[in-house]
Amino acid sequence: METVRVEDRQSGRFAEVPRPLAEYLSPRDLVELEQAVRTSFNIAKHDEAEQALDRVAAGDPTRLMYGLLWLTTMWSSLSAARIGVTVPQFTSALGYRGLRFDLSGESEQSWATGEQALRRGVLAVATSVEDTHECLRVYGRLDPGLARLRWIMLAIMDGLTQDMERNGVAPWGAAEHIVRAAGWAQR
Repeated sequence: METVRVEDRQSGRFAEVPRPLAEYLSPRDLVELEQAVRTSFNIAKHDEAEQALDRVAAGDPTRLMYGLLWLTTMWSSLSAARIGVTVPQFTSALGYRGLRFDLSGESEQSWATGEQALRRGVLAVATSVEDTHECLRVYGRLDPGLARLRWIMLAIMDGLTQDMERNGVAPWGAAEHIVRAAGWAQR
């Protein structure tokens, strides 16, 4: 698995960010997705953001789910480097409780099961192409349209990006910076 090392200049530690799997989304698609995700966190722009997310999915919700997992993996890697833990340690703590959970209508057990499956996917993207494929297959069986898992993933990402900003790690623009620095946009 090809990765790029990104230095956290504040801590001096490095994050390993995996090259996106082109069979799902191109590096350029991921840069666009990052902006759509950011827009989705603005309640006033919810409909606009949903349309942008649907465009990325292009009729295949697996494409979008992979992109959300990749962005979360990238942000988790950067955050783990900042605070000095491993990516598995960091991803094991990913979760969300708040308004999005309250509005979801999900039971506590159903939400927890979704979070657990998504944490496994984030770790898979960081470590194994085969595990990534398997997670996406399992997601399709658990939630055929991936709408429920998409909602939970966006809630996790919202909480994660807020935590990053509070700790001086800039999530927005990170995908573009990494894609360009690694030379992935030209391939």
